[in-house]
Amino acid sequence: MSAPTTDQGTVLAEALNAVAPGRFRADRDARGVLTAWFALDDKDDLPPVAALLRSLGARLITITALSPHRAPPGGEHALAYHFDLGGDLLTVTVTVPPGGAVKSLVPLFPAADWNEREFAELYGIALEGHPNPRRLFVDESVDGAALDRLIPFSTLANAASTKTLWETLLAAKGEDTP
Repeated sequence: MSAPTTDQGTVLAEALNAVAPGRFRADRDARGVLTAWFALDDKDDLPPVAALLRSLGARLITITALSPHRAPPGGEHALAYHFDLGGDLLTVTVTVPPGGAVKSLVPLFPAADWNEREFAELYGIALEGHPNPRRLFVDESVDGAALDRLIPFSTLANAASTKTLWETLLAAKGEDTP
C-alpha cells in the first residue's frame, strides 16, 4: 500500500493504527480532497475505529457489501463503510466469512440502520448489537443470503436481479412465473 500523501493523511493513519491494526493508503485529488482507505485486519476492530471517527466528527455516508462471488480470495464478504470527514472521504473495510457476524454501528451512527439490515438480509451476515435487526424487503419465509444463492453477478449487473430473484423463488416452490 502507498504511504499517506499529506500531513492530514499521516495524522489520520496514525490515529487509526493506534486504535486497530490495518492497511492505510490515501490520495489527494487536484481539488485537494483526501480519499483514504483503511482495511482492518480484524472485523472486531470496527467498533473502536468507528468510535474514533465519531470523536473526530465523521459522518457515516453509506455501507456497501460485496458477496463472496466477487469478494477477496477466501470467499468472504467485504463490507465497506464510507465516512465523510469534513469533505474528505475515508472508506473502512472489513471481511466477514459467509454466515459470520459483524458488530452493528447503529449505536454510534444511526444512519447505519438500513444498510446493515439490508446486507444482513441479502447476504446472511448476522448483526451483533443491532437495535432492530428485522428484515426490510424479503419475506421472513425466504432463507437469508438470497443474493448469494439466487442471483449470479452478471444478472445483478444487468439490473435484472429483482425479476430473476422472484422467478427463482417461484420455480423453487413449483409455481409458474407470471
